[in-house]
Parts: sequence; structure tokens; C-alpha cells
Amino acid sequence: MYFFPRRLVTRLALSLGIALILMLVLLVSLSLRVQEDSIQEQTQTMLIRMTESYASSLMVMLDTRLTAARSLAEHYDVEAHQPLYFSTAQNLFQSVWVISAQGDLVSSWPAEQGPEPGTDVSAYSFFSEVDKSASVWISEPHVYEEISSEPLIHLVASIWNEEEFKGFIVANLGVFSTPLFQRIAGVAFGNSGYF
Repeated sequence: MYFFPRRLVTRLALSLGIALILMLVLLVSLSLRVQEDSIQEQTQTMLIRMTESYASSLMVMLDTRLTAARSLAEHYDVEAHQPLYFSTAQNLFQSVWVISAQGDLVSSWPAEQGPEPGTDVSAYSFFSEVDKSASVWISEPHVYEEISSEPLIHLVASIWNEEEFKGFIVANLGVFSTPLFQRIAGVAFGNSGYF
């Protein structure tokens, strides 16, 4: 019924063979586990580096645009109702609005992208949320159907003239049309993770 060799040498050889096979299976499974952990660690390291690279790019992009918005606010005279003509904004922003302290649109660039001059924009979400004392404020993305179906992120810089609040420079970034946002929009992590 149950077969097991009777000779001691045969028994020892068979037991040793089985032990070696079990040891080999154990070593292979341990090796696979170590390799899997190593691959997972390498993937995590690569993912962290890639994420840090994109974060650095975003920070540089935002810092550049925040500095430009601050500079516009420092050099713009709301009361002169001067039109916005500048080449820097053409490369950095989708559009720029100048808004008076009362909430009226004074000027916009490009003129065809935005509310008409004189439009009261005080009902727009950023107008009530912005801290007038802050140098620059960044909004959540907002959609204004009368302007565009694309969500806009506002970089809002307060305009001051001799300690008196005069209005805002609102520099807009389109979520779908800003080059860096376009670049990272399709970056996939695995089968289901995206930036």
C-alpha cells in the first residue's frame, strides 16, 4: 500500500533529494520575492523622481507667472485706464484683466478674451475670495460660461497706489491650454493613475 524503500542508504538518498528540492523551491521563491521588492523599490524611486521633476517644473512656471503678475500690478495705473499692451503676458498668460477696486473691468488682454470693459465682475468668485492685502493670490479653477468653457486659474495681484487699494491684475491660466498643464495631463502611472 504505502511504498517506502527499506534500505537505509536509499531512504537517506531519497530524503536528501526531497530536502534539496524543497530547499531549491524555497530559495527560488525567496529570490523572486527579493527581485519583486527590488523592482518595486526601483519603480517607487523612479516615480518619486518623476513627480519631483514635474513639481519643480510647476513651481518654476508658477513663480515666473506670479512675478510677472506682481510686476504688472506694480506698474499699472488703474485710473489712467491704459490698455494692456505687453509682450511678456502673451507668452505667460492666456488672458489678463485689470479690475478696479469697485469690481469693474478696466482693461483686458487680449480684448476679445474676457468681459467687456466696464463689466461688473464683483460677482465672480475670485473677487470675494481674494485677500486685498496679499501680494498675489491663486484661485481654484473656475468656469465662466460667458467667457469660455475652459476652466481658468486666476493669479490675482493687488494694485496699490500710495497706500490706497486701487484694484487687481487678474492673470489667467487656462487649465487645458497652458503648455505645462498640457504636458502633464497625459502622464500615466500604471494603468489608472494620472497627474
